[in-house]
Amino acid sequence: MTRDPVHAWLLRLCDPAAVVGIPATRLDAAGMMRLLSLAEGHAVSGAVLANIGRIAVARGRDSILRDEAGATAAVEAAIAAARDRWFGLSVHALLLRQRTARIAAALAEANIPAGIIKGEDFADRLYPAAGLRPFRDVDLMVPQGGMAAAAAVMESLGFREAGCGRHAGHYGERTWDSADRPLVRVDMHWNLINSPAQRRRSSLPTEAFPWKFRADGMLLHTTPAALLVIATVHAVLGHRFDRLQQLCDIRQICRGAAGPVDVEWLRDVAVRHGVETAVSGGLEVTAWLLQDDATAAVRRRFVGHGGRGVPWRLLVREATLLEPERPVARLRRMVVREWMKRAA
Repeated sequence: MTRDPVHAWLLRLCDPAAVVGIPATRLDAAGMMRLLSLAEGHAVSGAVLANIGRIAVARGRDSILRDEAGATAAVEAAIAAARDRWFGLSVHALLLRQRTARIAAALAEANIPAGIIKGEDFADRLYPAAGLRPFRDVDLMVPQGGMAAAAAVMESLGFREAGCGRHAGHYGERTWDSADRPLVRVDMHWNLINSPAQRRRSSLPTEAFPWKFRADGMLLHTTPAALLVIATVHAVLGHRFDRLQQLCDIRQICRGAAGPVDVEWLRDVAVRHGVETAVSGGLEVTAWLLQDDATAAVRRRFVGHGGRGVPWRLLVREATLLEPERPVARLRRMVVREWMKRAA
C-alpha cells in the first residue's frame, strides 16, 4: 500500500500484538532515525521499540537495518535515547495515576459521579501492557450539573483552572492544572464534543454513556462499544487524524481487547447523538491504513445498518495522518474539519 519504507515499518511496528511479516525494504540509518522520530510523535514508541527488539532477536537487526559503515553506533544510541524518553513518559503516567486516585477519592467523598476516559482507561483495558499506551493528562467525565461542585473539589486539591477563551462557560470541558511541579493537567468533560458550534450537530454528554464502577469503587468506566464511540470521536472530531495512537486505540477496541463490541448500541447512539459520520470515518480510516480485519468487520456491521458514506480515502491519505504537519496534510485535515462541521 505505502511507497515510503519508513511509513511501511511504522505501520507494521506500531501494533502492540505480535508482528506478522515485515516490510521487504530495509531502512538505512537516516530512515531508522526518522522512524524513531515519527513513532515518538505519534505516541507509539513503546510498541515500535518492543517490536524492533523482538525482530532483532528472532531475525537479526540486519533484517530491519541496512549495513552502513559507521552507522551502527549512531543507530544504537538513537534507540537507547528513544527508550529513555519512553521511560520518562511511563514515569509521568505513574504520577498521573497517583493524582487520579487522589481526585477520585475526593470526588467520591463529595458524592460527585465521575467516569474515566481515554488515557489510563485505554492503557489498562486495551493494551497487553499499560506502558505501551502513554498518556500526558487525566480525562474525566462529570454530569454538567455536577461541574460546579467538581470545580470546588479541584480547587480544594490545589488545582487551578486554565482558561478556555471565548468559549468559557460553554465549552464541553474545563481544564485544571496542578499548582506544583511536575505539571498535572486534568480535563473534566461534561460533553465529549467540546466546541459549542459543533454541538449544534453532534453532542455526547456524560449521560450518553452507560457507566459502572471500576474495581476501585470510586471512578466509573464504560462499555467496549462506548469506548469505540469515544475513540473514534476523539480521532475524527477532536484531532482530525493527527496521531497514529488514536487509530491503534480503535483497532484494539475492535479486536475485542476490552470485550465484545455491541454494534447495535453503537449504531443507535451514533445516530441519536449525531456522530454517525465520525464513528464510520474512524473505523474506515483505521481499517484501511492499518489493514486490520477486525476493524473492517466492525465497520461493515456498522455501515451495513445504514452508516453514511464519506470519501475518507480522498480526504485522509497515508501522509495526512503519518506526516500531519506537512502543508498538504494540514490542508486535508482542514477539509476534514470543515466537512465534520456540516456532517453528523
